[in-house]
Amino acid sequence: MKAFPKYIAEIQGLGKGSGVPFPDIFYSNFKEEFQYYFPSDEHSADACTDVSFCTPSRCLLGHNEDGDVFNNVENILLKATFGNHTFIAFT
Repeated sequence: MKAFPKYIAEIQGLGKGSGVPFPDIFYSNFKEEFQYYFPSDEHSADACTDVSFCTPSRCLLGHNEDGDVFNNVENILLKATFGNHTFIAFT
């Protein structure tokens, strides 16, 4: 928790705002990483992957959509502008 205090604070804020206990929110954000520590005969990715690469002049982001089929109808691609800042989000 000392290495990434802003991420921990964000997860704590999500828990506080939603009323969901911190461990539940923390685990749900890292379930893919934790699954390899649980006993199982098969470990396979069941969710998407995000990657990013930045240079001094630009950042490239990549996302694959290999999660469960039921997620295909729940996805949103959002382009938003706040002042001089524009971003694209996928959730």
